[in-house]
Amino acid sequence: MKKIVILLLFLLTVSGCQKEKLIEYQKPTGTISDMSGYDGLASEQFYDITVAEVLEKIKNKETFIVYFGYEDCPWCNCVVPILNEVSIENEMPIYYLDFHNDINSENYQGMKQISEFCGNNQEGLEEGQFSFFFPTVMYVKIGQLYKIHVGTVSGHNGFEDPLSEKQKERLKYQYNKEFEGLLIVE
Repeated sequence: MKKIVILLLFLLTVSGCQKEKLIEYQKPTGTISDMSGYDGLASEQFYDITVAEVLEKIKNKETFIVYFGYEDCPWCNCVVPILNEVSIENEMPIYYLDFHNDINSENYQGMKQISEFCGNNQEGLEEGQFSFFFPTVMYVKIGQLYKIHVGTVSGHNGFEDPLSEKQKERLKYQYNKEFEGLLIVE
């Protein structure tokens, strides 16, 4: 009986020490985004992507991260430096969908599909309209929505104030958890 208990304890210990299985992150390819419109940020962590390319990656069941934003958005300007830092620390470059790029802003049907993929309610909208909020960071795991991060942190108003140091820390923590969780096989 004592041997059985010891064996069971050993098996529980060994099974609890196994590492989580991870998905291989598919690093972006293509053109590095010009992020200088975000307070002069010089970064090689962001890669241009279009609405059509996002939909194709979802269809192909890829794992990737997309930041949706535009330079004139006050919340976006708060997010980008922190997102850049987290991307560097996790060695996970991300895609940037610049909504003010004509190829993206004119593809309302594709943006509507992405919005629906993100779970945004499209009811009551007229033809040619869609519901989407900026900034948004979309995490796609093997073609499925893993997480969506909209805005900054609760209590922050981008029109009134920059992020406080505490809010920056909280946002960075949230992004780190989202980046790490994307690669864990569930």
